[in-house]
Amino acid sequence: MNLRMAVCASFLMIAGIPAHAQWVPTNGPYSGNVDCFAVMGINSLAPVLFAGNNSEVASGVFRSTDNGKTWSYPELGANVRSLAVMGTNLFAGTEYGVDLSTDSGASWKEVDSLLPSTPFNAFAVLGTTIYAGTGLAYPPTGHGVFCSTDTGKSWTSDGNGLPANSSVISLQATGTILVAGVAWLDSAGLGSGGVFRSTDRGASWTNVTSGWPFNAPATSFALSGNDLFAATQTDGDFLSTDSGRSWTSIGNGGACFAAIGPNLFAGGFGSVVRSTNNGISWTASGSGLPQASVQALVAIGTNAPEPILFAGTNDSGVFISTDEGASWNATGLTSMDVRALATIGENSPSQAIVAGSPFSGIFLSSDSGESWARAGGTTTWPYAGDAATCFAVSGTNLFAGSQDGVARTTDGGAHWTAPDKRFQGDTGARSGTVTAYAVIGPGTASPILFAGTDDIGVYRSTDNGANWIDVNNGLSYFIEWTTVKALAVIGTNTSSSTLFAGLQDRGIYLSTDSGNSWQESGLNENTVQAFAVMNSNSSSPMIFAGTADSGVFLSTDRGSRWKHVGLTHQDVRALAVCNGNSPSPMLFAGTYGNGIFFSPDHGTTWISIEDGLINPYVQALTVTGGNTSSPMLFAATNGSSVWRRSLSELSTVSYSIGVSADSLDFGSVPVGKDSVRIVTVSNVGKSPLTIQSFQLTPKQNAFSTSDLSAKVELLPGESFTFEVFFQPSKAGVFSANLEIVSEAESVNITFTGSAYAAAEITPQSDPTSLLTIFPNPFSQSTTISFTSQASGYAYISIVNALGTEIAHLYSGELAAGEHRFVWNPARSMSDHAAAPRVPDGMYECLVRMNGRMETVPIMLDR
Repeated sequence: MNLRMAVCASFLMIAGIPAHAQWVPTNGPYSGNVDCFAVMGINSLAPVLFAGNNSEVASGVFRSTDNGKTWSYPELGANVRSLAVMGTNLFAGTEYGVDLSTDSGASWKEVDSLLPSTPFNAFAVLGTTIYAGTGLAYPPTGHGVFCSTDTGKSWTSDGNGLPANSSVISLQATGTILVAGVAWLDSAGLGSGGVFRSTDRGASWTNVTSGWPFNAPATSFALSGNDLFAATQTDGDFLSTDSGRSWTSIGNGGACFAAIGPNLFAGGFGSVVRSTNNGISWTASGSGLPQASVQALVAIGTNAPEPILFAGTNDSGVFISTDEGASWNATGLTSMDVRALATIGENSPSQAIVAGSPFSGIFLSSDSGESWARAGGTTTWPYAGDAATCFAVSGTNLFAGSQDGVARTTDGGAHWTAPDKRFQGDTGARSGTVTAYAVIGPGTASPILFAGTDDIGVYRSTDNGANWIDVNNGLSYFIEWTTVKALAVIGTNTSSSTLFAGLQDRGIYLSTDSGNSWQESGLNENTVQAFAVMNSNSSSPMIFAGTADSGVFLSTDRGSRWKHVGLTHQDVRALAVCNGNSPSPMLFAGTYGNGIFFSPDHGTTWISIEDGLINPYVQALTVTGGNTSSPMLFAATNGSSVWRRSLSELSTVSYSIGVSADSLDFGSVPVGKDSVRIVTVSNVGKSPLTIQSFQLTPKQNAFSTSDLSAKVELLPGESFTFEVFFQPSKAGVFSANLEIVSEAESVNITFTGSAYAAAEITPQSDPTSLLTIFPNPFSQSTTISFTSQASGYAYISIVNALGTEIAHLYSGELAAGEHRFVWNPARSMSDHAAAPRVPDGMYECLVRMNGRMETVPIMLDR
């Protein structure tokens, strides 16, 4: 009788990740040097808005299909100077050529590799012909105008009449006439500029002098009805009512234009002005625009009851006005490089997120990223550069690191102060970019603050950042070469704390005396970029280290030893912990290029959680509400600002283990013989599972197992099979307990068996005889035949040359007599479902029965 047994244990620890879990962008911080706009379906109910971005970190074309509320991440990785729409074709002029998209900006291709490698500054469209203006404005160097009549497949030079080496800065079509703003060098080598006009579709051009100022190239044009407007950089704005033949000065409105009905809008520095009388007079727009240059304007729905006006800035992205410029709000163009995040007032009503950018400054959000405000800005920031590289929080103190040193705020970023003295060393004051912070006793009356720098080591302050001294004894022979990438502290007071420093190319150093002396702690040739601590105040703290190219390491003995715990070959820039002192904290790792990973088991297994995160270049992480029922994880990216994800979506992962065996009772076995049972352990939960140990008690018994010394890692749905042997050395009744330990609850199963003296057993012939395989060699299938002289438990399998089982043919009780089993390599080991192809070669058939094992070689030769 084939007795089957099954045991299943499951333990709800933290939840399988639901399919709907998603990252969403926060509403900022905003940035981006937006030079141009284009619109598909400008007067339709569903227009598509494009913004050309010339950012240091996220250049390309952003796209919005919801009137600027959200923007896609740019696919075109180039500095975009101009955009144009011709039917369903979108053209982008970059620093080096022209690119075309036929799918609304989702993908791009270079349209003609024969075009010169020069900036393409402007486009104009006449019917099915597109014109492109080229060149650098200062000094004027360019190739004039090119045109294409086949959607960019080929281009011809179209600049007859333009000065030699002229740069075309702007283009505009009005009816069948083209006008161009042009810069060039005169015969004396001096810069010159003006407006040129073509009445024959670009075949020839003439210089316009009537009413136009001397040596002033037109930087932009706008058409409002039959009125043509032009801007200059130094001589104000001009109006032409005869398609550019003559011009009249209309004052100094701005550098770019847009029109909504009779209203003309002009963008300048920090404002957009409006004129209702063709530029004769101008009034300032409403509030909401940043102190940044407005470089591009466009209006959507100009014939609709509620038109929308967009303004592109040189630093803060795109702003929107739905009341014809009376007020402005930022849109979701998030192209900022954010490298630092921190949480202020964790779990308090005044909780806030602070984000730092090396180029754009410091921003705060008190509503989980729904809105962001610049933290003080240049009004109270103590240094020339308004930028932040790292943060530390101690009570009501927020410390920001920058390329100039340390700054502190006690009022949430409204006001900032610098320390009384710069970093002090043996040779006096030093300068260095602050790259990392750590605090012993945060929030206490006398915290100790540490600052890591990019090349001058670690500095310490005991007076809330007012004064700093270097603490580099043992950290480096040459302080100038010590670049600190990360700092962390275990413990809360001076006597029991350990300070860790992650260095560039030199691994980890630790200090147990508040930085007075340092010693090596391992990972010597790695660049250590991030730390995270679990159970910091317990007797068994855990510290994790993220490295530049080797993943994550863990130490459970305060840095004496480190072991690798996953994410091999990953560039780990950030680590964060949620519920760090709970029995089951969540660990997160942000990588540069592969998104974010989550570990529910102290780094033993990692799960990618990048769903919805369009930018995989993660540089910082922070958790809010870590001790509440609704924690949130925030991620800072290189080029897409800040994203967030609710961690309650990760709180339903179940660990569940299933154990099965053909039989737990070995029955009667002669002394000196052995019998075997096959046990299968399965991961029947939703999360990766690690079998930490198999413990068989009591030891020195009649039972033993195959080698179970190594940990077993099982993904959901995977199984692991091993053998249990009953090998009695004396007569009697025996039992043994096998405990299987994993993240799920421990599973215990009991084996039983009885043994009789050999003299009491009737002698029998060999358990099996005439074990044959036919055909052998074979190509499709072969039959294993043998005769059993006595009944008993049998296990029949096929193994390769390394002894690895590749096919499981049978396990269970067999009666005495003849038996046949067929092996078809095209089938799987157990369920006869389609499986990967078994390669040709030599294999062995193993028959285990009644304490004996017999083998026969098999040759598979297709």
